[in-house]
Amino acid sequence: MGLAACGSSNPATHFRATLNAANEPGGVTSSGTGAAEYTVDGGTVSYTVTFTGLTANANAGHIHVGPAGVNGGVTVPFTVPRAPSGTFSGTFTAANVAAASTSDGGIGVDAGDYNGLLQLMRAGETYTNIHTSNYPNGEIRGQNQPQ
Repeated sequence: MGLAACGSSNPATHFRATLNAANEPGGVTSSGTGAAEYTVDGGTVSYTVTFTGLTANANAGHIHVGPAGVNGGVTVPFTVPRAPSGTFSGTFTAANVAAASTSDGGIGVDAGDYNGLLQLMRAGETYTNIHTSNYPNGEIRGQNQPQ
């Protein structure tokens, strides 16, 4: 293949998010930080998420659909370590993509719509969020950005 094959016509298969409290709407006060990495391989996405310095134990983590600064619906739930710092990793497929309503944030995805979720990830319209008991709507968050 020539150099033209290296252009932007190939859809992104790697995504990163930098998580912090400043990205959370609603005035979250936390020094917690984190990072999320996603790699697409055909019909499977592998992920690794790290977080540190939360004000309480993590009790939930998700991929949400929604633009920066707007709370959106959960589409991929994660099992998180119940600790103020930790790392978790795994994979998800179309079977793990839950319906996310358009009522929150105006952006939605249908259950099982793996390609639709990837399209939203490529458009920067999804985010990774870690929740705690102190901040049930989310303590740290970051938009998933194509790399």
